[in-house]
Order: sequence, then structure tokens, then C-alpha cells
Amino acid sequence: MSKRNRPGNCKGDRGRIKRYTLARRQRGRCLYCAAPFAHPLDSVLHHYVPYRLWPTNQRPALVLTCGRCPGSTSTALPWPLVWLLLAHAARG
Repeated sequence: MSKRNRPGNCKGDRGRIKRYTLARRQRGRCLYCAAPFAHPLDSVLHHYVPYRLWPTNQRPALVLTCGRCPGSTSTALPWPLVWLLLAHAARG
């Protein structure tokens, strides 16, 4: 299966719908710097958890960024997720 045909593709109408849905979920702001989007289609889709760890393009795995925030965040786990994982591991 090619990249563009895998389930959850982010291009075309599907990508537009995802951007609008994610913009509503994030209240129209970049996840990392909280800058407001002029328009949801001007935003950049990023994987909240790196794609190699959670290989999906479904909405729960995606966030919108302004495009000015560093792309290096896509290669590491976000701190809130790390804290949750560490708290869960400490319990048991």
C-alpha cells in the first residue's frame, strides 16, 4: 500500500476536514506556542506521538502547529505524555 493510499490520508478533502476538526479541538491555536491560526488550512499537521511509535494518520494521533515551531518535536514524545507514562509506571 502506497503512502498516499494508506488509511487516514491527510491530503485533499480528508486533510481539510481533519484540519478543521483539529482546529476546533485545539481552539484555533498552535499546540506548541498557542499562536492563533489565521485559517485552519494555513496550519501544519504534526504527529503528537512520533509516527514510528504510533503509525497512523487518524485524528487522535495528529495536532496542528503554526509551522514556525521547530519540526524536531515530531521525533520525541511530548512531555505531557511522558509524565503520564512515568506516573503509570510508578503505580505499578
